[in-house]
Amino acid sequence: MKSGPPPLFSLEQEARLVNHIKIMSHLGYGYTRVEVTALASDYAVNIRLKDKTDKQLSLQWTKGASNEVIDSYFDELEDILNKYDLKNKPHCIYNIDEKGISPEHTPPKVVADVEINSSAVTSERDKTRTIIAAGNAIGTQIPPFLVFAGQRMRQELLQGCTPGTTGDVSPTGWSNTDIFKTYLQTHFINYVQGLSEKQPILVIYDGHLSHVSLGVIDWAKANNIILLVLPAHTSHLLQPLDVGCFGPLSKIYNHSCHKFMRENHCKITRYNVGELCTNAYVKGLSPDNLMSSFRRSGICPLDKSPYPPQMYLPATVYTQTETDGRNQETDDIKDHPNDINVPLTPDQTDRIDNSPPMDLSPDVNQNNRKCLSKIVSGKAITEENVIECIKEHCQPKRSVNKSSEINSSKKNSSSAIKKKSSTKRVQSKCNSSPKPCTSGLQVIYLSDSQESLYEHESQMSESDLCCVCHKFYPQKLKECGDLTIAKWGQCIFDGCSHWVHLRFCCNVRAVRTHSIFYCPCHGLPCLQEE
Repeated sequence: MKSGPPPLFSLEQEARLVNHIKIMSHLGYGYTRVEVTALASDYAVNIRLKDKTDKQLSLQWTKGASNEVIDSYFDELEDILNKYDLKNKPHCIYNIDEKGISPEHTPPKVVADVEINSSAVTSERDKTRTIIAAGNAIGTQIPPFLVFAGQRMRQELLQGCTPGTTGDVSPTGWSNTDIFKTYLQTHFINYVQGLSEKQPILVIYDGHLSHVSLGVIDWAKANNIILLVLPAHTSHLLQPLDVGCFGPLSKIYNHSCHKFMRENHCKITRYNVGELCTNAYVKGLSPDNLMSSFRRSGICPLDKSPYPPQMYLPATVYTQTETDGRNQETDDIKDHPNDINVPLTPDQTDRIDNSPPMDLSPDVNQNNRKCLSKIVSGKAITEENVIECIKEHCQPKRSVNKSSEINSSKKNSSSAIKKKSSTKRVQSKCNSSPKPCTSGLQVIYLSDSQESLYEHESQMSESDLCCVCHKFYPQKLKECGDLTIAKWGQCIFDGCSHWVHLRFCCNVRAVRTHSIFYCPCHGLPCLQEE
């Protein structure tokens, strides 16, 4: 017999709630069953046993919703609202978002025999359709825009949809840059309110790559539209449609699909899914839901603290735990060198005890990629300073010929071959006339004698070679006839910085980011624990 979940309230808390319900009933103001459930939920939230906003979040979404990121976003939003006089004009503040719609709906709970495990019938899994939604802070919705998977748009796909619905096709059924631009130019602009030459409107959306093209930005500036991009991984808190509209839309759509299949005895196809999802769209993006969503996300009216401080704690706790864990691991290694199951000589023990403390704090420049998301996150991308940064990022970079790069590396091996990356790719040649590879890998073909890439090792400095085999390429690669990846690891022992062939010259196959790795020269295990 499997036991159920443990009770949420303790006996004392439950008795206090029951006593309150009895007192209100004696006074003539009793609660209904639904009101008792709501009262218990509010009571659990009040005593910190439950959070109304509790949901499962991935690591990136947890780290993205930090207090600093949220504060920076609201400062930018406040500046935009003040600059363009939009604080008291909710009809000029819009939110645009996409949602995937699948014919394989989630069936609702049904009433069935207690002795039978009831199963629900759903449609077959098919390509996802996308519905592009928009609405403003006064509760006005823009008619839906559907994206179907295909090569040619057919009007039959929109049969039965709500008035004003239009659509387009893409190879995958998801939105892309061209479709999003078409949506703005041919659909959104026709229904937007308050837009004029003297009155701009503000459009808030997430930083998906299809939303941040220069063509979209130029069109928005020409039509007096301000585009504000939400910070990355914060749409569950700051995107109004995600906060209060897409949840009801999904529930209504699932119930509609379940009822449709029961009454019509047929599956949901591309020709009737539009009618079902657009009807759910009209109900899900109701005026009450839209106004509530903008209010809960802190946009209109402007509220720079729409959520309690504990909502931002996971990001802080994760960063602190990660740093403390690395420091604690290092302290354990230093304080207990003899606990490692490797015999140490007296010289090695003295060297560990007398070595200065290592700085294992996270490197600020590590993994600091110049991606477009970091440029536009939480910024108004129609402002001139942001546009200049986007144009600079999108400028084509000068390509380098790989063959000339290889030739120069042979002539100037000590200067050209640097350990910028921890991975070297080498492939042996299977025939005498190699052809260009179509896989996109940048590989080096070895000659039949297997000596062309090894002859320049004598000209290289000792720091560029493996500290174990004293070679740039592992000796075992000569015997390998397939594509082999020679990975490198750099020792972080104080004052060492040696490079080692992973798997070939040590028992470590991979080194993770922020791992502690020692080369075999110190007689210690090659650690890769975080």
